[in-house]
Amino acid sequence: MKTALIFGVFDKLHKGHFDLFNQIKNQGFNISVCLALDEVVKYRKGQTPIQSFNERKQALESTDGINKVVAGDKQEGTFGAIKSEDPDVIAIGYDQIELSRAIEKWLKDKQINIPLIFLRAFEPQKYKSSLLRN
Repeated sequence: MKTALIFGVFDKLHKGHFDLFNQIKNQGFNISVCLALDEVVKYRKGQTPIQSFNERKQALESTDGINKVVAGDKQEGTFGAIKSEDPDVIAIGYDQIELSRAIEKWLKDKQINIPLIFLRAFEPQKYKSSLLRN
């Protein structure tokens, strides 16, 4: 079976996350997750996740359809998970435009041909981690 790599924080898993995973599984892929480190989340979002890296990792590992969880990079833009996991596709969440641009540039610079698949939102006005945090 082919593998899709998805990047994210995945703080307090919710229906929106599960919908993303189902979209990937329904396309016939195993799922590897590149999970953002706590310090990277704090730098990018200005606050640490509610759940620690280890809590988020355990939650993902116990989720049906998630085959592997790897730690994200400390330095942005190095995309170690793409190198180590060698996915067949990279799955991009509906709100990850900046990430998709960075990945596309990195892939082009490295002359690596991995297609990106773009996932649709699932009730983003209701199921978005930043909204559910409050």
